[in-house]
Amino acid sequence: MITNFWLISVVLCLAAAGFVLIPLFRHRPTDDGQADRSLLNVELYRERLAELEKNQLEGEITAEQFASLKLELEQNLLSETEMRDEGTPETADGNAMSGAQSRKIPKLVLTAALLVPLFAVTAYSDFGLSWGAINDLEIASQFKTTSPHDNDGMRGSILRLAKRLENQPENHDGWFLLGQSYMNLGEFEKSAGAYQHLLEKFPEDAGLSGYYAEALFLADDRKMTARVSKAIDAAYSLNPQNVAMLEIKAMNAFRAGDLGVAVTFFEKALATGVEGERAGLIQQAIARLRAELGDKAPPPAVMPAGPVAPLANNAPAAATRTATKAATRAADTPSAPIRSVQLLVEVADTVESNPNDSVFVYAKANAGPPMPLAVERMRVADLPRLVTLDETMGMMQGMSLANFDAVILVARISSSGIANTSPDDFQAASGVVDITSENPVIKLLIESRVRDQ
Repeated sequence: MITNFWLISVVLCLAAAGFVLIPLFRHRPTDDGQADRSLLNVELYRERLAELEKNQLEGEITAEQFASLKLELEQNLLSETEMRDEGTPETADGNAMSGAQSRKIPKLVLTAALLVPLFAVTAYSDFGLSWGAINDLEIASQFKTTSPHDNDGMRGSILRLAKRLENQPENHDGWFLLGQSYMNLGEFEKSAGAYQHLLEKFPEDAGLSGYYAEALFLADDRKMTARVSKAIDAAYSLNPQNVAMLEIKAMNAFRAGDLGVAVTFFEKALATGVEGERAGLIQQAIARLRAELGDKAPPPAVMPAGPVAPLANNAPAAATRTATKAATRAADTPSAPIRSVQLLVEVADTVESNPNDSVFVYAKANAGPPMPLAVERMRVADLPRLVTLDETMGMMQGMSLANFDAVILVARISSSGIANTSPDDFQAASGVVDITSENPVIKLLIESRVRDQ
């Protein structure tokens, strides 16, 4: 693909230079005009000399006058001949142009024609100023042709895009694509970085602010850290009808035990005009939370009419896809508690790792898609650690501990710092665990590499 792009660029550069050079060589000045002018001057000299001789014979002028006029004619002819021999053209306004100036014009045009393609290569190539064009087209083509399920191919395209954007801080579309791509790969910290770059240019963009807050929320393991809280408040102030921010605020209040505040935010989310299954889940959560609160329930919240934050296909944002469902289950009767499982994660002394290496602890369905149902992220320095995974930690609607009864628990030290498994990673996995019944704390000792298992 890159060969085609470069071939096209070379052809276009040659064509551009041709538009300048071809007319120059087709219309080069010749000596024909100069020779004709010289012959005309000689002929005029002879005619004028013949008239002077006739005038002298007829006595109209004296011999002294004849000699003086003849000398003047000869000097004029000599002057004209020397000027033409030097090749001195005349400009459009009749002023003479020096020979040096006339020779500079084609040289200047030729130099400009050669510099145009040289400048284009320097400006737009990766080994030059990297302003874009050829490689941007190639990267865009790769994104279109790479399958969403081809993580390695997609990661390669994203890395190329990230490298390219280092020299293109004003390529706003590229930075947004980078943020979205990192989010899809589960690299939430890098996604937040891309959105933060855009927010420096567009601090009042409510949509960008919401994307940034969501990426931070996921990067911090769905915890309301100081930076997450600040980002969510900023996005909420720019658009009080951002459904994702309202749901996150509701879930944070619910986890803190403040059910009244949770109800208020859920009702604000419902009042934005959200529809479909998402609206149904919010209504169920509100009804059950109000039933639990009884007389302590706050008055219904009312939101003013206005634009709703855009969401693709009216689907919940990644950070809140299971939040409302979890709140609904939690507020339900005691016979339907939140599904959860506890495990003690330890690392063997024989494991060679850095204290700051990432550790991913997750549950996956025993018979189902490989996507994690619940994830917790930490560092090697945090181990040993008691971890609780529950159904509120799912990343996608219909893909949480609430939807599968038999799971496998995994703890993995990532050598690359990303969620995708590498043969060099150290990992421990449990057997099949039935989460419909109570289970003791499950112990996972990380001691062997993935390739050795």
